[in-house]
Amino acid sequence: MKAVTLTGAALAALLATTCAWSQTSTAQALAELRGYALLIRTGQFDLAPKAMSLVETLLKAEPNNPEVLNAYAIANFNVLAASSQKGIDMAVAMPALQKGSAAFEKAAALAPDNADALAGRGASRTLMGSFSNNQELIAKGVADMNRAVELAPNSPVPRLQRAFFGVNMPAGLRPDAGVEADLKQLIAWGTPREKDVLNLLLGDLYAETGKLDLAKTHYEASNRAGSTKADLAQQRLTAVAKGRVGPAEIQSLRSQLGSNCVMCHAN
Repeated sequence: MKAVTLTGAALAALLATTCAWSQTSTAQALAELRGYALLIRTGQFDLAPKAMSLVETLLKAEPNNPEVLNAYAIANFNVLAASSQKGIDMAVAMPALQKGSAAFEKAAALAPDNADALAGRGASRTLMGSFSNNQELIAKGVADMNRAVELAPNSPVPRLQRAFFGVNMPAGLRPDAGVEADLKQLIAWGTPREKDVLNLLLGDLYAETGKLDLAKTHYEASNRAGSTKADLAQQRLTAVAKGRVGPAEIQSLRSQLGSNCVMCHAN
C-alpha cells in the first residue's frame, strides 16, 4: 500500500509539473507572439509567416484556449495586412480573413467576457458585414465592440478595434460617440508619432460631422513641430479654412488603418 501511495504521489507531482510547464510554455509562446505582432506593426511583415507557424503549433496543443485563439486570429489578420502591401491577393486574403474571423468567433463563444475576443469578433463581423453588405452583421459587430470597451475601458485593444473599424463604417451605422471617446483616450495614451495620426482621425470625424472648430483644434495638434503628419495636417487646415474637408481626403487616411501600421509605429 505504501508503494502504491508513493507511486500515486509521484504521479501527482509529475502531472503537476507537466501542467505547470505547459502553462509556462503557453505563456512564453503568447508573449513571443505579442512581440511578433508589435514588430509586424513597424513594417516587418516578413515575420508574419513565423508568427503563424508558432501559433499553429500552439493551437494544436490548446484548441480551446481563448487566448491562443485570439493570437491565431491576430496572426491571420497580420497575414492579411502583409499580403496587402503589394496589392491584395484574394487567394491569400480571403482564407486569412475567414480563419481569423472563425477564431475570434470561437474565442468569444468560449469566453463571452473576454474583452479582446469580443473586440476581435466585433471587428471581424463589421468587416465581413461590409464585404457582404449585411447591416445586421455590422450591427452585431458594433454591439460586440461596445461590450468589449465596457468590460475593459482601460485596455487599448478594444478601443483600437472600435475606433479603427468604426471610422470606416457608413455614417448611419458608425458608433460616432464611441469612436470619438476611443480616439480621445488613445490620444491620451499615445506616443507623439501615434498622436499625429490619431489627431488627424479625430479631426476628420469632427470635420465630417460639421464640427469644424473641433476639427481645426486636432489638425493643429497634428501640425506640431517634428510631426510625421505635418504636411497632411497643414492640408487639412487649409481645407477647414475653406469650409470643408473632402471625403476622398478623409477616406485616403482611413483606408490605411490596419495595413499601413508604420504610419503610427516607427521602424
